[in-house]
Amino acid sequence: MAALEQAFYERFQELQRLGSMFSFVVRADEFLDIDLNPLFLSWMGGDNLEMELLELKVSDLWCSKFRELRKSLENQEDKPEREAAILECWTSLPDKFANMKKVALALLTVFGSTNCAEQTMTYMKHSFNPLRCRLSTSNSETSARLKLTNYKPNLKKLCTEINSQGSH
Repeated sequence: MAALEQAFYERFQELQRLGSMFSFVVRADEFLDIDLNPLFLSWMGGDNLEMELLELKVSDLWCSKFRELRKSLENQEDKPEREAAILECWTSLPDKFANMKKVALALLTVFGSTNCAEQTMTYMKHSFNPLRCRLSTSNSETSARLKLTNYKPNLKKLCTEINSQGSH
C-alpha cells in the first residue's frame, strides 16, 4: 500500500511540473514551443510538433478558431458544453496537425485517469485499514472493482434464481 501511495504521489508531482503545458489545449495559437516538455512528448514520437505549432501560429484561420474557442468558453458555464467545444475545435484541425492533436488528446485525458486513481486510493484507504479489513485478497479486489465501476447487478433476476429454503 505504501508503494502505491508513493507512486501516486510521484505521478501528481509530475503533473505539477507539467502544469504550463495544459494551457496548450485552449491556447495552441499562443503557446510557446519552449513550454513543451520533451520528456512528456518523447513517447509520442512527434518529430514535427514544433513545425506544426509554427504553421498553426501563422494561419489566420486556425488562430481565429482558437480565439473563438476561448471566447465561447468564457460564456459557457456548463461543463459538458465546454468539453464539447474544446473537442470540436481539436477535431476540426486537418491531419497535417496530427502531432498537435495527439498532444491535446493526451492532455485532455490526463484528468480522467487522475480522478480514477484518486477514487481508488480513497476507497482503499477507508476500506482496507487494519481495524476493518478481514477480507482475503481476492475479495478485496472484487470489493474495489464493484465500488469503482458502473456495474449495476440485476437484483430482481438474481433473487428469482436463488432457491429459497423454508423455515427449519
